[in-house]
Amino acid sequence: MASILSFLIACSRVSGGIFFFPLPLFFALSLARAMASKPTPLSTLILSRRSFDRSVSIKRQGLLETIFIEDYRKFHEVKVWEDESISFYPLENDYFAGDNASLVGFSQPDYGSLLRDENLLRYTPIKDFTGNDSFLDVLERFVGAFEEQWWDEDGGGGGKGRRLVEVLSSRVVVVEGKEEDWCRFWLVLGGSGDALSVGLNESHVSALRSRQPQPLRLHQANHCRIHMEFIESCDCGDYLKKAEKRLTEEIDRVGHYLDAKSEDKITSVVEKEMIANHMQRLVLMENSGLVTMLLNDKYEDLGRMYNLFRRVTNGLATVRDVMTSHLREMGKQLVTDPEKSKDPVEFVQRLLDERDKYDKIISTAFGNDKTFQNASNSSFEYFINLNARSPEFISLFVDDKLRKGLKGIADADVEVVLDKVMMLFRYLQEKDVFEKYYKQHLAKRLLSGKTVSDDAEKSLIVKLKTECGYQFTSKLEGMFTDMKTSEDTMRGFYGSHPELSEGPTLIVQVLTTGSWPTQPAVPCNLPAEVSVLCEKFRSYYLGTHTGRRLSWQTNMGTADIKAIFGKGQKHELNVSTFQMCVLMLFNNSDRLSYKEIEQATEIPAPDLKRCLQSLACVKGKNVIKKEPMSKDIGEEDLFCVNDKFTSKFYKVKIGTVVAQKETEPEKQETRQRVEEDRKPQIEAAIVRIMKSRKILDHNNIIAEVTKQLQPRFLANPTEIKKRIESLIERDFLERDNTDRKLYRYLA
Repeated sequence: MASILSFLIACSRVSGGIFFFPLPLFFALSLARAMASKPTPLSTLILSRRSFDRSVSIKRQGLLETIFIEDYRKFHEVKVWEDESISFYPLENDYFAGDNASLVGFSQPDYGSLLRDENLLRYTPIKDFTGNDSFLDVLERFVGAFEEQWWDEDGGGGGKGRRLVEVLSSRVVVVEGKEEDWCRFWLVLGGSGDALSVGLNESHVSALRSRQPQPLRLHQANHCRIHMEFIESCDCGDYLKKAEKRLTEEIDRVGHYLDAKSEDKITSVVEKEMIANHMQRLVLMENSGLVTMLLNDKYEDLGRMYNLFRRVTNGLATVRDVMTSHLREMGKQLVTDPEKSKDPVEFVQRLLDERDKYDKIISTAFGNDKTFQNASNSSFEYFINLNARSPEFISLFVDDKLRKGLKGIADADVEVVLDKVMMLFRYLQEKDVFEKYYKQHLAKRLLSGKTVSDDAEKSLIVKLKTECGYQFTSKLEGMFTDMKTSEDTMRGFYGSHPELSEGPTLIVQVLTTGSWPTQPAVPCNLPAEVSVLCEKFRSYYLGTHTGRRLSWQTNMGTADIKAIFGKGQKHELNVSTFQMCVLMLFNNSDRLSYKEIEQATEIPAPDLKRCLQSLACVKGKNVIKKEPMSKDIGEEDLFCVNDKFTSKFYKVKIGTVVAQKETEPEKQETRQRVEEDRKPQIEAAIVRIMKSRKILDHNNIIAEVTKQLQPRFLANPTEIKKRIESLIERDFLERDNTDRKLYRYLA
């Protein structure tokens, strides 16, 4: 009994329609009346109450349904047959007319003939009743007898169960003008979850499985109505959950009642009505659409959107386009905001954080879809190159990490950081600009001995070499070669001068011109103690290497000085070569003017002023005092040793060579050097192309040169044209006499 009752209750809650299983007919009719007069919660079916106050509770799938029954004679006729069986019939009343007829899904003549012709309800012997039974007692026995006679354990019952299904399914399909009944019947079937739960075995539902919902017009209209209600009342995330649930229900319904070949036809209705028809509205939904999901890391909702949208035409393209638009706009704001560009390290870290975020979204929610990976890569390349200083900032980020940021970190974690740097490097269109800055920063790290790991330095160079080729890293590798050669040279120098073991220690790095970002030699008078050592080294080096010339780069050196202050406080000061020259002057003088320092050291004024500022104006590092006290250095200023200098550290770093963001003049100077370096590269590319092609028009030369040089930089077409003109002047190329846009290669 419970199985049939539970099936009725479940069916009566589906989409506002009711499907009649024959025996408990009065349930459905009474519900029709209740719904017509007053809305009733779907979880409880309330009929009415008259002469007895009893109820029966049925627990199904964890949900408690309570049914109150009263005054059944108002709605049903009880007929006693000669064979002592009884059956229940609906009275001829208004409940089968108009809207109520459409509510239950069958017209009165069809329904009446179905019940009367098949005698589906004649199955309870009247002798079982005493005459004093309540209606509930009658109902329980009636249903029990019906279940026993129609649905035995083997699914038999003389074929009556199968006949019941066949009659019901055929009636709603074949009656002319009742095509929609099949759709309504189909929706109702899904409410029970499983036909077998009401006693139907596979043979009982074969008739249902052999029928496809034809047509699906009503099915589609029903989904359209429901889904419009959803989209008006739900945010995007909730709507997607409902759509996913609906789709799962439809697939399960096909598995229970229809052939597998029907699945595509059924699910396509849900996909169209719930997804395809609302794609733009869903992804652009304010405060809950795709952008909101991306901003708030809604991985579950994003994954659900991806899985649903991939089922419809242009679904993923819609998601991809909105994601790309948002990512580009967000990135543009990130790289063009002056406030966010003040600190290069933080600037790059924000880029890496965004990259990590979208990598996680694509891997977690979008199944590592190549379409979304490509969209993300193109977006990052777009906005990173909007800031002309991105190459410099990425190099400064590397400099910060290799100076101190990676100290104490495991090798595996160091590789992770370097791989992330390489990911940003690949997006750069001006990789040669990065190379220029990286060479400068690497030189300062190597010469100051401030790199945290030679292995990390070399690992990054290997990655750059793999990405851009040997030519890109040849000079960088040459710098490490010079450092190793210099160590051998210094061992030979002190080996040949054992007397130098006492006194100052000189360490010289011999740098190969062309490999290092050296600048014109800056004049500087070294202290006598150091100058003597330098001359001895010059003699040694030129004596062991013929045809070479040494030029001192004092602006790139450092020194460690032991100093005693005031009451005997001892400190070791790490300073630049220029700062050493200034401090050594105070061994012989208590007070010196700016003019006297300038004359004694011959350091250029701009460099000298920066040197004095770092020695006298930085709190905690002010080993000398300035009069008058101010941050600016004047030519009339006086300087003396700060006897009151104290520090909790024995070693004090003053003016440590740390790469900083370039000033505007320095930036322009670097840009000019880059442009000059590009000229021979563009010319070489033109010659290579013309040598193989012999004759080529102007536009194709531009395209070929741009393609060849793209791994290093994005060549300017105007500059390419200038280089073509230069090659024509030097007789490498000539213009065609008839077509001035056609060029010929001259051997």
